[in-house]
Amino acid sequence: MARATNRDVLLGKVLGLVQSGWPQKLCPADADLSSYFARRNELSVMCGVVMWGTRVVVPQCLRGIKHKRGAPYHPSTNGLAERFVQTVKGALKASSADSGGVQCNLDRFLLAYHNTSHSITGESPAQLILGRPLRSRLDCVKPEVLSKQRQGPCPGSVVRGFGIGSSVWVRCYLGAVKWKKGVIVDQTGPLCYYVEVDGRRWKRHIDQLKSGTVSTDIDSPVRFDIDSDVRVPPHSGHLPYVAPSGQSNAAPQPVRSPQVEGLPLHVEPQPSTTCPETVSNPHPYTPVTISPGPRGSNRVRNAPKRLDL
Repeated sequence: MARATNRDVLLGKVLGLVQSGWPQKLCPADADLSSYFARRNELSVMCGVVMWGTRVVVPQCLRGIKHKRGAPYHPSTNGLAERFVQTVKGALKASSADSGGVQCNLDRFLLAYHNTSHSITGESPAQLILGRPLRSRLDCVKPEVLSKQRQGPCPGSVVRGFGIGSSVWVRCYLGAVKWKKGVIVDQTGPLCYYVEVDGRRWKRHIDQLKSGTVSTDIDSPVRFDIDSDVRVPPHSGHLPYVAPSGQSNAAPQPVRSPQVEGLPLHVEPQPSTTCPETVSNPHPYTPVTISPGPRGSNRVRNAPKRLDL
């Protein structure tokens, strides 16, 4: 603890000022010492460690807290926190009709949450923090936790990842180009990476990266002919006509429209999708008109039978 205090930049200054004496007023360069200056009469040194009353001032390197930032434009990086916020809001909205107000409903929710077993640890937060569950009305009927949930990836699942120096495509949010080529230079977490793109370092989630072995035309659409599985390159301007198996590239037959009772039936030829550069059609299409039948019904009508008294 004393060694870490001496190595800490801020606590090293506080240690020296507590031993030598505090000035009457801090200079602007020591603005980071304002919180310690306000409590200068409560600070002391014991065995090379800064004490605040009976409590030890722990150096930053020993606090076990490291500030990490997620990838931009990817809120699901901090998905657990976002999910918990939605859970709290949903619980308060569901209990809005209950009596007691917002604070009372929040206390009830927290009591139930602290006594509920976690899906990963298999234990409740109260059991992990206090070593015992909080007393509630459900203590007598609460089921005993018999098994813990399996941790880690499911069997057979594929773990995604990139190695340092791997060539990848990086999602770009500036300009019209959506993907740029980059190289992985560092990994900040299980799914977050630093990628060097055009001499700059971008932080991206693995969902914002693609392998460098894929085609450069990532955003190009792929179209298929309706009647076949022939792949058509993008921006070709036309679709080739492919005849069904066992037939030649002849002109397609006209399609008959469904007949409606009382209306003439007119047959329109199907528009040709033949590529003029590859297939020639010696039989031009001619519209065919079928003479309509009788407009009325063909059923036999009998005279009405009236009552004759």
